[in-house]
Amino acid sequence: MDATDHLENDVLQAGEGVVDITPPLEIELSGFHFQPGNERLITGIRQPTSTRALVLRLKRVETAIVSMEICAVSGDFVKRVQARVANQVEIPAENVRICVTHTHSMPTLRYFRQWGAIPAKAYMDVLENSVVQAVECAKKDLAPADLYVGKARAVGGNFNRTSETWLTDELFTDTSTDKERWLDTMFHTLHFHRGEKNGHSSGIIFLLIPSATRMGRQDLIGQV
Repeated sequence: MDATDHLENDVLQAGEGVVDITPPLEIELSGFHFQPGNERLITGIRQPTSTRALVLRLKRVETAIVSMEICAVSGDFVKRVQARVANQVEIPAENVRICVTHTHSMPTLRYFRQWGAIPAKAYMDVLENSVVQAVECAKKDLAPADLYVGKARAVGGNFNRTSETWLTDELFTDTSTDKERWLDTMFHTLHFHRGEKNGHSSGIIFLLIPSATRMGRQDLIGQV
């Protein structure tokens, strides 16, 4: 494919980028309520954590979907990194989506009252830079791709920790209400198959799950 062919045809291109964001020790974890003076601090690393970017291109339109292994992000953080991606990677800010895994074994980037403090600027800078770097890597990795969509149920794979009883999503109907507590058991995947040409990986799998939460020990960081 010529370097400019994507501007005239309908070939979907996909690229991926991964940047390590494993935090230093002694940063406060989020996701669990604590009494003042009893904060959950990182004392060990079990698995590294990452910022991952998926960049898609179709004709002249490029978009980036970024997933961060963080509990939560703020609106201000999102606006800052969208602007930086637009300026440094030339993907319009409105086409950049920032998502988080909502892991409870990493810090938070927005205010939680007694549920975890926002980390110091040094680590915040690492996280902001990781978004830009991951999108840059993903854009450089762009290659023609075929998109496949799949879904499957994982009954028993999760639970609703806010209620002792709940109904699962296969029972949800047009007349269902919030009076019942609901649990989503469906996993959705996007598979971008790219072959194995030009050094690109053969495929990118993008997993879509509702409110992923990992509850680990205080001395561990989990990867969701």
